[in-house]
Amino acid sequence: GVRQPLVGIAVTEIAVRSRRHKTMAVEEANFVARIHSAAAAVATGEPATFVVMQVAAQLIDLLFLRDCRFDPAASDQHRAYMTQDGDVFLAGMRWGVEQMGLPGSEVELVVEYQGRFFGQYVMVPTPGKPVSQERRVVASALADQVGAALAARHAIGA
Repeated sequence: GVRQPLVGIAVTEIAVRSRRHKTMAVEEANFVARIHSAAAAVATGEPATFVVMQVAAQLIDLLFLRDCRFDPAASDQHRAYMTQDGDVFLAGMRWGVEQMGLPGSEVELVVEYQGRFFGQYVMVPTPGKPVSQERRVVASALADQVGAALAARHAIGA
């Protein structure tokens, strides 16, 4: 009687959760691969311009962006910006990226290394496309790799 439909529901729920966990594991492995790729490019001495472009392409894919460019100059515009821990602020207020996606027409992601400013990525979001905290933290880690590449280039004078 009643027991069989409950067992069917339970089995279906277990299968759904299993698929969800597998999808999350694949996504997390992908995140690690992205960071490793950028770190390897820096460690092997790839030209900083290559690392800058590689990370711009990664950011487009990772954050569902319509466009992304690197600007080495400090910005005087009051754009939304992403912090080191992946939080996004617009006009001084934290933005709910998980629900609403990245805000505005452009979002900045600063590139620094050991407290030294090297520029920022200017990211053009896809309106209304949610972006997880994990994805934003990976984006920040990628920007850190660019900072290391640019710092190395400046240290060498190349």
